[in-house]
Amino acid sequence: MPKKSNQERTFGFTDRALRGLPTPPKPQQLDYFDATTRGLGLRISYGGRRTFFLLYSDDRRKRQRLSLGEYGRLEEGKLSLAEARKQAKIRLGEVALDQNPAADARAHRQSPTVAILADDFIAMQRKAKRKSADRQERILARDVLPAIGDMKARDVKRDDVKRIMGKITDRGAVVQANRTHEIVRAMFNYGLEEETYGLESNPADHLRRHRNPEQGRERWLSIDEIKRYWSALEQVPDGPADALRLCLLTAARQGNVLGMRLDQLALEDHLWVCPASTTKTNQTYRVPLSDMAVEIIKGRIATLEEASRARAKQQGCEAVPVTWIFPARGRDGPATLPFAGNRHRVVCKRVKIENYTPHDHRHTFATHCEQMGIPRLVWDGIMGHSSNGMADLYSGHDFAQERLACMNRWADRIAATVADNVVNIEDRRA
Repeated sequence: MPKKSNQERTFGFTDRALRGLPTPPKPQQLDYFDATTRGLGLRISYGGRRTFFLLYSDDRRKRQRLSLGEYGRLEEGKLSLAEARKQAKIRLGEVALDQNPAADARAHRQSPTVAILADDFIAMQRKAKRKSADRQERILARDVLPAIGDMKARDVKRDDVKRIMGKITDRGAVVQANRTHEIVRAMFNYGLEEETYGLESNPADHLRRHRNPEQGRERWLSIDEIKRYWSALEQVPDGPADALRLCLLTAARQGNVLGMRLDQLALEDHLWVCPASTTKTNQTYRVPLSDMAVEIIKGRIATLEEASRARAKQQGCEAVPVTWIFPARGRDGPATLPFAGNRHRVVCKRVKIENYTPHDHRHTFATHCEQMGIPRLVWDGIMGHSSNGMADLYSGHDFAQERLACMNRWADRIAATVADNVVNIEDRRA
């Protein structure tokens, strides 16, 4: 109930009376109290804003103030007098049950948003040295945070997550929808474990996944498709085109190709060494480089050095030595996946190659190696797969020469295909 000093501003609220109340001068604000509904008040600010509130005492007899909403028409998203009285009675019922709606409202206002949860989750991933942290951050920034980033983490429902997954699926990225779902579920599980985000359950749990598209991809390029794909790369800028050519020639993962450094290369020995810290299996890859791959890499280095000298001459400083074979623009580091991935999609659309990703270059390489009769023990090791057989455990032979010969035969097949050479030359180097 209002204090005695406020008795002159206590009366039975009506819409007509409330609309007729004057606006106080700046910087004052005035509170009026309803004589009909216990604790219900209306505050008028000097700017003219009129807001309903509820005054009550908590279980420790401490005065609490709970904002109910702005006075106005329901169709404008505001609170009518009748609805304000209804809300006040509901909240007073909660107080009678020893609840404190004002404290709950304060806790909700201070509760972390999904954006804060996402930042903390990615920071945890990086602290744990998870290699997927950058990819997860990109996915969250692209599809999740624009939709629910401003929401309180505790307010997110299953329907919110389902809508995000539905939008991704609607654009044809079914696999990406599954990946995003995995990340969102892991993020909310982290929030549950930390117990500081107000979460009581994981809104990403028990959602149906799209299974069929991910049941063992078998997409690979035929001879004709290789010719069309490789030829179409001529219309792509040199950087992305060279990255995609190397993905096909080396059968390496796109992330490893884009992360290629000059100090990883021994071009005289036709060798590229991927450190364990950069590989999916946490093992060092020794990738043999065909003559064609070496030629592409040398061309990239020459282009980068020429560009560095030109910038140095323009700026009046020394040229910066080459570090990354596919450097990011405007910062020190490698290019990200869209650098080549976006161009790959354009090329595939242009030459009518469907359902094919840069990662599928690995399937193409393996399939053609089988067709050429190259032993699996040779080409499987090139792809960086873990050893499965006891023979690998006991054999000290590294198959370096056999794997280099395999890469050259593979490059020859591509070259002959692109040149429209019908003569079989796979065994030329054997």
